[in-house]
Amino acid sequence: MSRPNYDYWREPSLPWGYWLQHEPHYREVRDEEGRVWPSLHDYFYTHRLGLEPFNPSFLEHSMRRMLAAFCAIERRGAGIEELAIEVFDGKRDVARHFLMQCESERLTDRGMLTVEGRAVLHMLELTQAPDMPAIPVGVADMPRVHPDDTSIGPEERERVFGAQEAFARDNLRFRFIREKVVSSPGIKLVGLALGRPMPFTRVIWSMEFANDAARDRMFAWLTLRLDRWADWAELVLKSSAQTLTERLLQLMLAPE
Repeated sequence: MSRPNYDYWREPSLPWGYWLQHEPHYREVRDEEGRVWPSLHDYFYTHRLGLEPFNPSFLEHSMRRMLAAFCAIERRGAGIEELAIEVFDGKRDVARHFLMQCESERLTDRGMLTVEGRAVLHMLELTQAPDMPAIPVGVADMPRVHPDDTSIGPEERERVFGAQEAFARDNLRFRFIREKVVSSPGIKLVGLALGRPMPFTRVIWSMEFANDAARDRMFAWLTLRLDRWADWAELVLKSSAQTLTERLLQLMLAPE
């Protein structure tokens, strides 16, 4: 007899692992059979996936990497190339193995998250390490629009872009904005609270475009990857603006 689907025996609207018991003032969690686990992440990694973490640091790194990958899959159906570039340090074989493992564990089905996969994504979002920049997952439900969609009028298009910009302004330390570069339509990556002694919003990357339509197409592409903005900003700060330009070019060519 095959095992029932996750949504047959669990509540799909709740984060994965909601059934565990947690005693106040203790880190450990207790499962339904009374076994004690060091943490929810350890329970998922060891009990659900059948893997053995080397140490707590490796475990948290693995969970953050899975969160980034699942967010990319859920938001934009990311495949091997994009996951390799963005999540697995350019290693296509590791990205391929990860996707195959997710399929075999029924966390994905034909490249998309299953009900259980989305529950795992919800759990990982809620249990992100407090000392790391948060990966915004909830923006998956944010309205999106393609600039070339003739069924959408200019006012509605600007309303959607405005909602995306407002979310970034209110929730993210680093954000892309549509703003002129000299006299041309442009997009800038700005960082909040950078510099001493007085923190200012500073431009750390920019790109010019021939017209507003080209700029808006790029902005729509960027907002679909809003969960990566903090990492891209760190890439600029640790390396250079040119490095980010090259990374974006690689990602745009990845579907090819």
